Amino acid sequence: MDLRETDEPRVILETFRDLAPANIARGLLVAQGIDATLQGDALIGIAWHLSNAVGGIKLLVPETQAADAKLVLASAQIRRPDEMDIAGDEPPEAEDAPGRAQPGSNDSLAEAAWRASLLGLLFLPPLGHLWSAWLLRDLKSKGGAQSARAKMLVTRAFYFNVAVLSAAAAVAARWLSERS
Repeated sequence: MDLRETDEPRVILETFRDLAPANIARGLLVAQGIDATLQGDALIGIAWHLSNAVGGIKLLVPETQAADAKLVLASAQIRRPDEMDIAGDEPPEAEDAPGRAQPGSNDSLAEAAWRASLLGLLFLPPLGHLWSAWLLRDLKSKGGAQSARAKMLVTRAFYFNVAVLSAAAAVAARWLSERS
């Protein structure tokens, strides 16, 4: 049933950042006879980088089927890409589990430092790595990373930063020696 064919009010059951988990969730609901539709999937399928700007992909269901839909999704435990480890073979962790970074926690600082070091390779390399180093310094002053995953990200960010900042210093030193 198409969204335009019914006048029944719809509710947003869940919002997804990525297209794949949204389609999986919709497929699970449709397979159970629940009239589920996606809003924003076409735009994000074409311009994925706009996902945060438009509020993600919204999974809509009729208000009368919302409770059943929640049960179906809860029993399926859909894994989102941000909940998987690098190898993709660990089960998803609970929201309050110590291995999952919570906003404002030390582990979220470790993730931010890792992302800054990766993005620093693409956008203004020395500046991104200086920001990552600042985040790592802040993380150390707050007691360090808690989970094993966060400790691994801290190590990777540190070595990325050392390599890029050393290369930037070598380029700057050579440029200065050529000018004199």
